[in-house]
Amino acid sequence: MDLADNDAVPFYMKISKKVVHLRRLGMTYASIADSLGVNLWMAKKAGRWGKTH
Repeated sequence: MDLADNDAVPFYMKISKKVVHLRRLGMTYASIADSLGVNLWMAKKAGRWGKTH
């Protein structure tokens, strides 16, 4: 039985555009994380991923 979901997209990829946009508006990663309901690590990872893709 294969339990892997190869079509699943990591959550940070889904929010990356929003995080990059909010960073360009001058928000800190901490305030972005609070407003999106994610932890600080997830907000930073999404921001880094969004800048490179």
